[in-house]
Amino acid sequence: MEATEEQALLTDDGGAAARTRTTTESSEATSLQLSSSELLSPERPVMAKMSLYSSHLMSTWGQRMWEFAIGLIMLEMYPSSLALVSAFGLVDGLATVFSGSLVGSYIDRTGRLKAACSMYVLQNTAVALSALCALISLHSVEGSTWFWAGAICTIGIGSISSVGAQGSSLSVEKEWTVVLCKGDSAVLARLNSGMRAIDLTCLLLAPIAAGFLMTYTSITTAVVAIAAWNLAAWAPECYMLVCAQRASLLLRSAGHLNSPMSKQSPLMQAVFCFVSEREAGAYTSSRGCGLQPLPLPYCT
Repeated sequence: MEATEEQALLTDDGGAAARTRTTTESSEATSLQLSSSELLSPERPVMAKMSLYSSHLMSTWGQRMWEFAIGLIMLEMYPSSLALVSAFGLVDGLATVFSGSLVGSYIDRTGRLKAACSMYVLQNTAVALSALCALISLHSVEGSTWFWAGAICTIGIGSISSVGAQGSSLSVEKEWTVVLCKGDSAVLARLNSGMRAIDLTCLLLAPIAAGFLMTYTSITTAVVAIAAWNLAAWAPECYMLVCAQRASLLLRSAGHLNSPMSKQSPLMQAVFCFVSEREAGAYTSSRGCGLQPLPLPYCT
């Protein structure tokens, strides 16, 4: 009789322990499920999202203005031929393709904030220097040494600005947003739809603004204004990223996303990076131009 009571007590103790373990596991699972929803709670994470939007808007606006204006500037430099315009398109495309793997590797081995700010510095400084070289050519005698030197530097440095824009896109659009959402596809879709809306708005309105300046002021004034915007916007762009990191613990972490393309050749990485940047397909790079399947709203 005593043995039966002892067995019953042991059974009750074991059941209580099992129920305790089950409750603990259930609470842990619930906390893991809530972790993604907490990312966009009505507090600091919303500020992180708005900071990313602001930084991306300022960067994209300056780059889109220059991408539109530089073709017209080349035509103004050498109105009798489209050779300079064609040369810029060729050099810009080649620079974007063959620098993709280098940019991805740099972003992969560099801290999140430092990588993004470095790309912003490269992009904005290159636009300003390219604009300066364009002014030299515009105010030089056509065919002179200064004219050709300015034209060549405008093309080369302008292509470098596209490389910086590609790097900032890889770092901010295709990594910061992924880290902030931490696997929540619904939140990721909303963030990237916002990023895409900014891209399309700048693609539509920035050329209008540049054309307005070039039409109703002068081409020199327009070039100076675009260069001034890019120089003045760098500090706010980086400050917005700092604000985003302060608002999100995830963005302050030093973790890196794994890249399934990391073992591919540099040329293949560059090609995939170029396609992701130019065509905005259903796959996108998260680190080192690695491609991961993501929902269509993520395509930026």
